Formats: sequence, C-alpha cells, structure tokens
Amino acid sequence: MVIPIVQTERRKKKSEKLVKKNYRKKQSGAARLSANDIMSRQKLKAYQDGYALAMAKYGLKRGIVGSEARHTTTAQYYRDLLNQTEDIQENIGLLLAEKERAESGLAKIKSEARTEQLKNKATDAMTAIASGVGSLFGSGKLKELEQANGKLQGEVDKRDNLIRLLNDHMRMQEERHSTETHRQQEIHRQELNMKMKKIEELNEIIGKTFKWFPIMREMLQMEKFCKSAGFTQEMIDVLLAKRKPIVCSGKLYSTQHRQSFQIKDAVCKIEDDLTEEHKLVLTINRQPIVLWFTKQWEKLQQNLRNSVQKEQKNRGFKL
Repeated sequence: MVIPIVQTERRKKKSEKLVKKNYRKKQSGAARLSANDIMSRQKLKAYQDGYALAMAKYGLKRGIVGSEARHTTTAQYYRDLLNQTEDIQENIGLLLAEKERAESGLAKIKSEARTEQLKNKATDAMTAIASGVGSLFGSGKLKELEQANGKLQGEVDKRDNLIRLLNDHMRMQEERHSTETHRQQEIHRQELNMKMKKIEELNEIIGKTFKWFPIMREMLQMEKFCKSAGFTQEMIDVLLAKRKPIVCSGKLYSTQHRQSFQIKDAVCKIEDDLTEEHKLVLTINRQPIVLWFTKQWEKLQQNLRNSVQKEQKNRGFKL
C-alpha cells in the first residue's frame, strides 16, 4: 500500500485565487494527499513492466504491449454467443426428444421380447413331446416362432444402435459448443488487447500534444465551459479557432449560480489571461465572464428585494 503524502503547493492554487470559493484554507506547506506523481502514465507502465519481470519465474507473462486487436462490444459478443447457445440447445432438445422416443420404443420391444421368451420356454417344453410327432407332420410352426424371435432381436439391436448414435451426436454437439465458446473468448480477448493498445497510443499522442502545446489543454477546458454556458459549436469555433469576437443575444447559463442571465448585443471574446501564462479568459463586453455572472446575480437579487419591498409597501395601503 502506498499513501501519497506531499507538501508541495497545489497546481491549481493560483487559478483558484481568481474564483471566490467558500472553503477553509490550509496552511502553506501542510501535508496533503496527491497521486499526480505516482499515478502518471510512465509510472503505471513501469509498474506493469516491473511486476511482469518479478513474476516471470512463476510462468506469468505481461500483456502484449502495443497490441492492435480490435474489440467488438461486450453486448454484441454475448448476443452472438447467446444465439449460438440457443441453436445448440434447440438441437439438444430435438435429440433428447428423439432419444426419449427411441427408449420408449425399446422398452416396448423388450417387454414384447420378455413375453415372447416365456412363450419360447413353453414351446421348448413341448418340443420333446412334439419332436416325434413333428417328424410326421413337420415343424413349420416352430420355425416361424424362431424367425419371429430373430426379427424381434434385430429390431432391438437396431434401436440400441440408434440410441448409441444419438448419444454420440449429443456429445459431439457439446464438444463443438465448448470449442466455439473458447474460440469466441479468445477472439474477444485479442480484440480487447488491440483496443487497449490503440487507447494507449491515443493517450500517448494526447500527452505529447499537451506537452508540446500547453495551450491545448486550456482550449479544451474553455470549449467545455462555453458549451455549459450555452454557446453553439459554431460560435465556439469562431471564438477559439479564429480567436475573433462575436455579438450575442439570448441567455447564458452560470453553473456557479445555477441561473440563466439575459444578454443582448453583447460582445463575447476569448482573450489571453494576463495574470497567468497559457491561460484563457472569456469576456463579455471586455469583462471576465465570471465577474459578469457575479454582477448579474447581484442585480437579480437586488431586483427581487425591491420587488418584495414594493409588494409589502402596497399591502400597507389596503383597507
């Protein structure tokens, strides 16, 4: 376990001074928690490499670095697997029904065979007596019984072979289902590895972009802020990409005050923050939007107070 206790100054401390917030300030140099250093991208990769090296003697291997596996959604994977399972279950159900019919027929045949065996025993008992007479009148009836018994035994063997074939077919279906399941799982794992590699590559590109162009992070944050305020994407492109002012009329929403404020023919522009490097500020009529929101909020509160006082005053003259 690692508890990342640091005493360095917070990175956002300077920018937070510009915004009025109600929280207790900590003493300078006081201990606090921060995982910025130990949870960076380079450190996480180093942890994985080190752990794989330490576990190599136990036969564990590290995941593929830079895998280009492609990933289908988990929902699609399980939908395909469910469809295959339903087909196999349907085939198994048919085979079980056929097996049940075969076993029912076999039981009937065996029952008839037992009855026929009793008859054969009685016939054998009379054979000695009828042997002398049979020489005179012939043994046609006995031969017919022997032929019928042989035919009945053939039917029993045929049904036994059919049941054996059905069992073999069911076992093959189960083995095929297990093999297909493992194959789909392996494909899913490979695609997941490919997707993770692609994500790592994109994260690396984003990290380099932020490192080489520090203003990019600030531009993304400013885009998010403009969207929350109510600017359209076309307006944001003009403000950020072209860095040109625009004239707006309508409503702007303040997440801090949870209130929309009306503007009319206001000049909106994104400018560089003169107090801090690589920082941007959105202005309304050359006034920072944070201060503009604050003033609009104060005006709204004052109007509400005046309205309440006026209503109370008018009530005093009623008879």
